[in-house]
Amino acid sequence: MDCITKKLFCAIILTLVSIGGVYPQDATGDRNLPSDITHNKQYTVDEVPNPKTNDANAFVANPDGIISEETVYQLNTMLQNLEAKNKAEIAVVVLNSIGDNDIFDFGVELFERWGIGKKRSDNGLLILFVLDQRKIRFETGYGLEGILPDAICKRIQMNEMVPYFKEGNYDEGMIRGVQKVVETIENEEFIDSNSKSEFPSFAYVVPIAVLLIVIIAMLLRSNTIAKSKKFKYNSERYNAMKAYGSLIIGMIFVGIIIIVITLAVLGVNLVSLFLLGFLLFMDMIPINILKNVFANKLRRQSVRCKNCGALTKLLSETNDNKYLTLEQSFEEKIKSVDYDVFLCENCGRVEINKYNEKPKYSDCPQCGTRSFCLANSYIAIHPTYVSNGLRVNVTRCKYCGYQEEKRVSIPRLTHTSSGGFGGSSFGGGSSGGGSFGGGRSGGGGATSSW
Repeated sequence: MDCITKKLFCAIILTLVSIGGVYPQDATGDRNLPSDITHNKQYTVDEVPNPKTNDANAFVANPDGIISEETVYQLNTMLQNLEAKNKAEIAVVVLNSIGDNDIFDFGVELFERWGIGKKRSDNGLLILFVLDQRKIRFETGYGLEGILPDAICKRIQMNEMVPYFKEGNYDEGMIRGVQKVVETIENEEFIDSNSKSEFPSFAYVVPIAVLLIVIIAMLLRSNTIAKSKKFKYNSERYNAMKAYGSLIIGMIFVGIIIIVITLAVLGVNLVSLFLLGFLLFMDMIPINILKNVFANKLRRQSVRCKNCGALTKLLSETNDNKYLTLEQSFEEKIKSVDYDVFLCENCGRVEINKYNEKPKYSDCPQCGTRSFCLANSYIAIHPTYVSNGLRVNVTRCKYCGYQEEKRVSIPRLTHTSSGGFGGSSFGGGSSGGGSFGGGRSGGGGATSSW
């Protein structure tokens, strides 16, 4: 009986050892697939974790740990260096399963969802690895189709990746494949539309050209005004030139806004836009100076006497006072008006041109002197929450003393709601996250199996 028991015990032990030697293998007999592959998650496009969500410098999604962390680090380093060199973006996605989804359709949708590559240049590439389908897919953006045509994509997969995948060495296959892709495209140049295109250097000549054109235009306009019979007095010529100069400055200001907005829409670098706008804005300083120079030249030019036709002479500020009235002399004293006096030495005729200066003065209703201004302003009745208040503005003529009082209603006080501490909150600090550049898939690429 003991002998039979011993034999039975030995048979059980041998059976367990035999089962233990076979069990670790996959049910299919394939040692390259993990034993628990049937229990792994089947990803949809929405469920694939975007590596840039938590780290703007990450390019590799490896949620199932199929490749090692060291390999992920090496791939990220290569792809970071590539983006820094020519702005190309390559996303590497390593998944156990996407279920029954077609890898081509899955790749296109994932590419578009993430926007791999820079906007407009579309220089993105998606490398999608699906373990249970034994497939590797390259999905290229429009901007890479000429550099990475389907044939080259296929060659890289078959020569650099598939041989290692067949051996179960996914790390080496991914490293070699990505390295070959980087070598193929690293010397290409792409426009980084996210950081905006650079403004051509010759465009900075524009402010100089604008200034020269305006100078010529103002010179021609000044000569036209000087010779025009439309204007009888120098004061009219002066005002016409000032108005023309102000119009030019206004047009330049509007032009700056239009140019900056247009170039911003076209994707020009913000620093370049600021510099160009600043230079154009600075044009207005010399233009304003020129406006005053040309206007003052017209103001002081000699005119023909309306009596005898002889040229008149502009008197100095000291000598012209004897030809001014007391009111006019007072106006010059308080600098509300500046008078130019032209004297015809042939017939003695005097012509006086008036130029208003300080805008705070107006003509006095009593004496007509331009010396009427605000003398005092005070609150006669303070407003309350029930009734309006009253402000009194006192305007007085500095020459004759005439004054007027104007009563202005002050709106009653209103209750303001307290600021309090509401429901807003501060962010939790920088997570370092980001996104891809907004590129589009061109539908090209290649798929290989092993």
